[in-house]
Amino acid sequence: MSIFVDEYKLFIFTFIYFFVITMLIGIFNKKSYMRKRVSNLTSEQINNGFVIKKQSNVFNRLYNNNLEAIQLSLDQAEIKMSLSKYLIFRCSVFVSIGIIIFISTHNFLFVLGWYFLFTSFLKNILSSIKKKRIKKCSAQLPTVVRLIAGMITTGVSPLKALSDITIELEEPMKTEFEYIVKSLNLGLTFNEVFNNFYKKVPTPDIQLFVNAMIIQRETGANLGNILNKMELILIEGDRIKKEQKALVAQGKLSAIVLTFLPYIVAILIWLFNPGFLAPLFTATGLYILLYGIVSSIIGWFMIMKIVEVDY
Repeated sequence: MSIFVDEYKLFIFTFIYFFVITMLIGIFNKKSYMRKRVSNLTSEQINNGFVIKKQSNVFNRLYNNNLEAIQLSLDQAEIKMSLSKYLIFRCSVFVSIGIIIFISTHNFLFVLGWYFLFTSFLKNILSSIKKKRIKKCSAQLPTVVRLIAGMITTGVSPLKALSDITIELEEPMKTEFEYIVKSLNLGLTFNEVFNNFYKKVPTPDIQLFVNAMIIQRETGANLGNILNKMELILIEGDRIKKEQKALVAQGKLSAIVLTFLPYIVAILIWLFNPGFLAPLFTATGLYILLYGIVSSIIGWFMIMKIVEVDY
């Protein structure tokens, strides 16, 4: 009887799995179809209020805040995978291994634990890739500014300079500026393209660069002089960040030494003279030992909080 119940549960689990996969594929195929239909509409049809309302209702159902956040993370990490494929991949891996865990343990709590573990793992991997790429983009910004300023000083137009620097740049900035040039050629506005660039690489330095480009576009200021001054600001800011990192590393090293030194000394004393620490293992000594351990942990967190710096 128990074998029959287990097979029945496995059948139900497998049915739900394939049902979820089918629904996801259907939903995102419908989304792609709606996007294609909207892109084929003429400007007169798009200006029709009924079409705008219908489009808005469809995408409000399909895109909630969580999906938008996932899509933005995929874009920032430059992962060549659509949102639909990513969700289907995540669901497939979770349910496939979840079935194996359930068959092995016959306990849904382990499946639930696997879900949280797998979701946290994917989130951390995506966040790590994203942060690494954003850091590389920010590090290449002074080079970008210097190249654009040099070309503009020689009489090249800003749009031509944006196109030409892609030859000199390395990844990941090369890909970003190729995307900027393609977006401008497709008819997107200058402000929209650079605001999208800032959303993809959200750092203070990139924001400064984007604001300078947009303001120059609107006011007609001398972009070459602006970018030359910006390059000096970025180089000086990079120097200050390196000094901050050195001070933070020094503070963290102090926290490590102050936290673990008493325990290292206690171990050495115990090795050479075990009886010297015997009073610590009495009733009163254990309270003192516990107080010392808790105090060292609190001190660790306080020092780490003091030396923490947001770059």
